[in-house]
Amino acid sequence: MTSVAPKRRFPLPLTFAFAGAAAGIINGMLGTGGGIITFFILTKIYAADSEYSTKDVFAMTYLSTALMSVASVLFYLGRGTFSLPDAAPYMLPAVAGGAVGAFLLDKADVRIFKKLFAILVIWAGLSMMIK
Repeated sequence: MTSVAPKRRFPLPLTFAFAGAAAGIINGMLGTGGGIITFFILTKIYAADSEYSTKDVFAMTYLSTALMSVASVLFYLGRGTFSLPDAAPYMLPAVAGGAVGAFLLDKADVRIFKKLFAILVIWAGLSMMIK
């Protein structure tokens, strides 16, 4: 039995290019949010694809978020608006936390991570609206 790929409205490279640009712009403007867009788009693209699991989508999202963050850091360093000594106290724990999170993602039930992710997004959105 052969599987038939679902018909897409837009060619996949165009979808990836649009989603990547949107995620990068939002991430650059707000300092966050690019990963949310990336995760949303990738879950829609790979929803019917048995080759990629939700854990794969999380991993792709983490990598793209890391790359967007590096691009933002380089931009802000170039403008002189980012201070590495000021950021260092939370950068190393963040890297360590990222490694622990990647380890846990491989071990845990992905449904828990989806719910946790949704709660964090809602909390972040509400806190941004309040402040």
